[in-house]
Amino acid sequence: MRFSSECELPYTAEYTGIGIVAYKVLADELFTSKYKGKKIEDLSDQEIKPILRYIGDENQKPETSKFEKILKLSEIAQEMEITLAQLAYAWVLSNPLVSSALIGTRHPERIDENLKALDVSLTKDTLGKIDEVLDNRPFDLIDNCYIGEDYAFYKERVKTDPRAKLGKYPFD
Repeated sequence: MRFSSECELPYTAEYTGIGIVAYKVLADELFTSKYKGKKIEDLSDQEIKPILRYIGDENQKPETSKFEKILKLSEIAQEMEITLAQLAYAWVLSNPLVSSALIGTRHPERIDENLKALDVSLTKDTLGKIDEVLDNRPFDLIDNCYIGEDYAFYKERVKTDPRAKLGKYPFD
């Protein structure tokens, strides 16, 4: 799913001018203060289960390094004097292809708090810090998303696409 959503979807959204609606921005409360100051080994099975898809390895075991990224992002948010949730929403909305982000919360009082993310401006320096922590940029150019046969197929598809003449693609 990540492959198509992070490689093909931006291409399609940019060409058509249709914005992307982001959902599950807080990743089942992973990007909230719920885990602040905790270590992964201190979490109960009940706390781990809903976030395992985000911090788990291929064997569905929690990975400390992924959980530590959340703690590092919390530090960035704290430096900016905002919540981790506000940082998450601001980061998602900083993508020019994202037109909106759905706010899902179990706590109505957090809606106003999360809406304050609209007032957060992320500098290039801050975005760089976030990218450094996450270390998972899906692509810088579309061709970095496609490897092997997938890349050859996609590149050929683009070359035969009339839109390619508009110079919208990063291929030769």
